[in-house]
Amino acid sequence: MLDSAPVTIREGGVDTDIGITSMHLGGERWKTCMSLAQLGDVSVLDAPADELTDAEWNLIGQARQSYGHMWGDGRGGAALRHDVFDGRGRDSASYRTIHYIATVSSSRQSDKVLTQRRVSLHHPPAVDGPRLPDDISFWQVEDRYNGAREPLGQALRRHLQRAEGWNSIPTPAHLPVATFGRSATFPYERRAKGGIDDRNRTAVANALIQIAALRDRAFTRYLADICVEFRTTASALHLPSGARVELTYPATADELGLDPQRYAVKLDRSMPEVVTNLLSFPGYWLDNQDLSSLLVRLVREGVIGRMHLMDPCRATLGSPDVVRLAAPTRAAVEQIAIGGPASAEEVTRAADQLSRPRFAKYLVPLLHGSSIAERVLAEVGDGPYSTCMNPGAYRASALHLLDMAGRTYGGA
Repeated sequence: MLDSAPVTIREGGVDTDIGITSMHLGGERWKTCMSLAQLGDVSVLDAPADELTDAEWNLIGQARQSYGHMWGDGRGGAALRHDVFDGRGRDSASYRTIHYIATVSSSRQSDKVLTQRRVSLHHPPAVDGPRLPDDISFWQVEDRYNGAREPLGQALRRHLQRAEGWNSIPTPAHLPVATFGRSATFPYERRAKGGIDDRNRTAVANALIQIAALRDRAFTRYLADICVEFRTTASALHLPSGARVELTYPATADELGLDPQRYAVKLDRSMPEVVTNLLSFPGYWLDNQDLSSLLVRLVREGVIGRMHLMDPCRATLGSPDVVRLAAPTRAAVEQIAIGGPASAEEVTRAADQLSRPRFAKYLVPLLHGSSIAERVLAEVGDGPYSTCMNPGAYRASALHLLDMAGRTYGGA
């Protein structure tokens, strides 16, 4: 029987009482809390998919609207309407999904909500059971020397058999691993405001979610695909000194002990779902510097001209993102949007701006053109990278971030 009384968590290596409490709410629902005097009270509700209330599920849906604001609607949003990995309804027979809702409350500003989920397969899975979560199935290990490719799940299976001393793991679906993903925020801040404290609310909420998730010791590794900006900006604690405290998100290639000269963990572009994400959510799934370089080349080659960029520029000017444009870039975007004459420099400047994370969503109709799509898929690298986390090290990094947050903002 689980104890329903709050229990303060104290960890070796953290030399202050960081004041985290965890309370069992009945069923498999838990609440984890931490108070920071100058930042607010942080609470994390975690529950299996089938124990979420309608109001909680609606709140998750509201938070996920941030995907459209940040990355676009994926040509109508079809990719976000139904997600089997949410583990709801019939999907619960294949996937065990725990959902997390973190809320940061303060008398000085409105609440901030961060949602995430943890996905694992039910064991033992059927012989012809469901595919692995995207954070595993989307990736493959490529041998640069001979071009051979292997699904990441197979490489992970072999690594864990060796590292953990297990005799046999029948299939990658039997791996004792889980994935983290679907981070979303509510309300989504459209405009370029907010300072260090607002970013740190997200960082603390994210770290406390990890503490709640890692209460379950059933998994040997956790996997996710993240962009560098998430690690260094969105989920990092930014200190007044200018330094930052990041969570431990090691590259999967490093965890697997792969020779970096020979092997690389890359998105599997033979999968239609991966191609859809690359072309429909380019701000996240494509390497933005590579995309900029390609667009500039296409402008210089005459493949893309101002007429191709007219609609993306108009969409940019009609969006809240317009406030993020520097004056010279805005002038170029405005000139192209009205269909006026534009210099090669202005077209290049606009193309470069449209390759950036918040603006690439306006390129989606253009990227789906066959010839340009082929160039994108051949010449632009992956936006996120695959990370494989050891629970002990990952939990320690989350506790360290929260400890530093307590030192910065004052604990309970």
